[in-house]
Amino acid sequence: MHEFGSVQKAIQDIRKMKPVPKKVKIVLGKMRGSAKAFEEMFREYTRETELECIELKIEQVPVKIKCECGLEGLVRVTEHVHFARCPKCGQVADVLQGNELKIVSE
Repeated sequence: MHEFGSVQKAIQDIRKMKPVPKKVKIVLGKMRGSAKAFEEMFREYTRETELECIELKIEQVPVKIKCECGLEGLVRVTEHVHFARCPKCGQVADVLQGNELKIVSE
């Protein structure tokens, strides 16, 4: 259920769009959860609302880090996390990408 907050934010942001779009692209960082779970939860929470028929396109963004030890690159994240550890040295690294939640009307 880690996608819950992201889905709520996306629904709020889409409702603020005037007019409400028929298609949206969601840019979803892997740290926020999986695209599949996000879409399933979005569909459940928008059932029987004005957003029910929106066509979703979800672009999943992998996690990229930069660490003090010099490692910079993509890292595997298997679950929702709030930080990323460097696979080389184990330190908490700076997240360069993978925590996005952007909604773009198409």
